Amino acid sequence: MRKMVLISRILLGLSLSSAVFAEEVVIHNEQFDLTAKQILDEVQAQPKDLQEKFKTNETMLRKFVDGIYNESLFNIEANKQNLASEPAVANKIAIATRKVLVEELLERKKNSIKVPDMEPLALAEYEAHSENYAIPESVHAHHILLKFDAQNKAEKMRQLQSFSQQVSKGKSFAELATQFSEDPGSAKRGGDLGFFTKGQMVPAFEQAVFALKKPKQLSDIVETAFGLHLIQLDEYIPAKIKPFAEVKDQVKADLEQEYIKNEIKSWRLSIIDPEKAKLNTAELDNLINAVKKLP
Repeated sequence: MRKMVLISRILLGLSLSSAVFAEEVVIHNEQFDLTAKQILDEVQAQPKDLQEKFKTNETMLRKFVDGIYNESLFNIEANKQNLASEPAVANKIAIATRKVLVEELLERKKNSIKVPDMEPLALAEYEAHSENYAIPESVHAHHILLKFDAQNKAEKMRQLQSFSQQVSKGKSFAELATQFSEDPGSAKRGGDLGFFTKGQMVPAFEQAVFALKKPKQLSDIVETAFGLHLIQLDEYIPAKIKPFAEVKDQVKADLEQEYIKNEIKSWRLSIIDPEKAKLNTAELDNLINAVKKLP
């Protein structure tokens, strides 16, 4: 009696020879045995990203094995009913076979392409389009927001001016923001707005905060549709171009993918060769009309 094996052994590195491994039964049924070798073959037929998931997700692997077992039973039943001999089913099988062969052919062609060293081209691309690798200027800031109406605007402005004076004398801006700011999103963080670039804040606020250049520098009182703001700059980062060393790998990868894409395109055209195709327009029109009339 061949012994049962744990499913998780399939991908965990086996000391058994392949011949012995092939004989080990994972699931026994009176109609057939599902062996570890059969399962491993199906695992290796899956996309690489799915294979990697199987290595770390035993539950997923077990469900995959269950699926193979269930499909095998249905396949046996289909064979008993001789479904493959029916023209409609045989046509579906032929279509599926054609698609699998095309996918395999494309994958093999892709894997056979020898990509040249793209670093010189990557450098040329970087130098010609350095603006594509620009990092816009950004700021990290805190703010205190006080909402106002026509009756209390002057009072709110005096309150913010008081806060500005207190901070200038050493009072913690974050503590004041936590206690008094009426911005529910940032008040609990001491008024912290994090890093942001131009275009992310309303114009008046943006103009005021990007005019600040020194850490801890305070703005004048800024009025927006949200209310009155007092802003403190934490950090200003000027715009810069990412150095080539920082983007080289991504630029190379993009160029490599473009090279492969063009090679595949040329190869496909060499096989399809539109010049050899003769289209019978009248018959195509008849076919289209026939399809429209299908029940």
